[in-house]
This record gives sequence, structure tokens and C-alpha cells, in this order.
Amino acid sequence: GWITVLDSVPDINMIDWLPDFLDGLFNMLSDSNREIRQSADSALSEFLREVKESSVVEFGPMVAILVLQCHSKERLNRLTAI
Repeated sequence: GWITVLDSVPDINMIDWLPDFLDGLFNMLSDSNREIRQSADSALSEFLREVKESSVVEFGPMVAILVLQCHSKERLNRLTAI
């Protein structure tokens, strides 16, 4: 989707904006459309890789979202958040 397109632009650091759309990506994991679920999972995996490689990340806002997702009724959301 558009998030991964923006993430591929070298001059845009999407990690800075991740807290703004992270919850939405998690919500897409429970979409009824398989392609949307796969795209969200792929984007989340890529962002996790980028976070691991980044030297500066503001974890506070993301941790709050991950904790909420750990309590989701959706199993995939919980497992991905962990």
C-alpha cells in the first residue's frame, strides 16, 4: 500500500511516523481480505527490521500501541505485537 511506497523513498524516514499509523496496520491484520492481511503483515515485518537497524527510535508511543494490541481479541494481532 501507500505506506510501503512512502517507506521506499530514501528521503522519508517512516520510522518517525510509525506511531501515527502502527495501530492501523495492526487493525489490518484482522481484515477479512487475505491480501490486506498479508500486506499489513509484510509492512509490519519490514518496519520491525528498520526499527532494529535504526540508531534512534522513539519507543514510547509504539510501546503503548503494542501493549494495547497484546490485549486484542485477534490472535494474530497479539502474536505480532509480542
